[in-house]
Amino acid sequence: MKNQGFWITRIISLVLCLFVAAYMGYHIFSAFSGSPIRTVTAVLASTSETLPVSGVVIRDENVFSLPPGLIEFTAGEGERVSAGQTIAVSFAGEAARRDSLLLSEKTARRDLLSYIASRSGIVIDTAALDGELRSRTALLLANISSGRMAALPQQSTELKALLFHQAYSYEGPALLLPQIEQLDGEIAVLSASVSGASTALRADSPGLFSPLTDGLETAWTPQAVKAITVSGYRSLNALRSAPPDEDKGRLIRGWTWRFVCLLPAYQAKTLGNTARVRFADGFSYVMRAEYVSEEEDGECAVVFSTDRFIGRVISERRLQGEIVYGEYEGVRIPWDGLRYDGETGGYYVYCLLLGRVVRKNVTLCQALERDSYYLAEYYPETDGALLPGDEVIVAGKDLYDGRLIRQ
Repeated sequence: MKNQGFWITRIISLVLCLFVAAYMGYHIFSAFSGSPIRTVTAVLASTSETLPVSGVVIRDENVFSLPPGLIEFTAGEGERVSAGQTIAVSFAGEAARRDSLLLSEKTARRDLLSYIASRSGIVIDTAALDGELRSRTALLLANISSGRMAALPQQSTELKALLFHQAYSYEGPALLLPQIEQLDGEIAVLSASVSGASTALRADSPGLFSPLTDGLETAWTPQAVKAITVSGYRSLNALRSAPPDEDKGRLIRGWTWRFVCLLPAYQAKTLGNTARVRFADGFSYVMRAEYVSEEEDGECAVVFSTDRFIGRVISERRLQGEIVYGEYEGVRIPWDGLRYDGETGGYYVYCLLLGRVVRKNVTLCQALERDSYYLAEYYPETDGALLPGDEVIVAGKDLYDGRLIRQ
């Protein structure tokens, strides 16, 4: 009996040792073989649902022919001109062109001298004049170095007038008047010479001027797209641009421009009154859906219009871009971090916060899915909401809300 009790004790002790060893071995194995916790930082992001489009720009354009000869444009590309304003001058030859430039220089000089002579006393305080010159010169140089060129012509004229003041500050109008009379005579002679050897072209209405034409101005007109069909669009779109004609220019009347394109019928019929159209240059416009044609071969012709930023498209005929159907902003969730709750039918993520696993419920932006992430709605004022900067767990075993993680 004594030996029997001894062996029973030995067996029980051995079993207990094996149990303790197995328990410790399991936890050691789990610690080394288990998947480590990996996280990805949630960030605020924006995305959109878009449809690529390619279409044609329509403007109300009046094409005109320039007079024959040596052309000198007095209006630049995209410049606003008024009715009656000279937009181009045709010279009979290079001599007439030089006379015209000389006439402009002498007229500007005569006007400056007349302005100075009209001032009573011209200049009294030469010290103040010197200070004003230094100040204006410094301002001019600062604007040039910073690239602010809009006020450069006006500042140059004012500085030139001050230099004239300085040059004639001790002479008085007695010296200026003979010079003005001499310039008047020279201007009269040059004016007669230039007027007989040049022809001015004036704008017949206000608008935006462009010296470039593509030969499609009379095909793509606002009237042509009022009730355009899909087949009509394809027919016009088959026309190719002609080489720029140096003997022609155009005047764009009004501020409204249109963008005409073909859209899948199911997309065209879901358009609202307006749509955001983003073009390849990155600039986007909220445009009015002015007209949608009848369906033809599964497509509709759509005419968008706006009266803003026509200067950006004054030289464009065909543009590529995309129609933005929905724009969303939310918190990015990696694919591996999103989890589904079968009981509630909702979605959630596990976040690592101060060494503890925290569950956060999320609402996806209309189940919007991208290449490597989902976008969850952003509710910064809601307690327990997923926020930018949260560490979303994308890998780990035995996760549950409240679990402590020792790393």
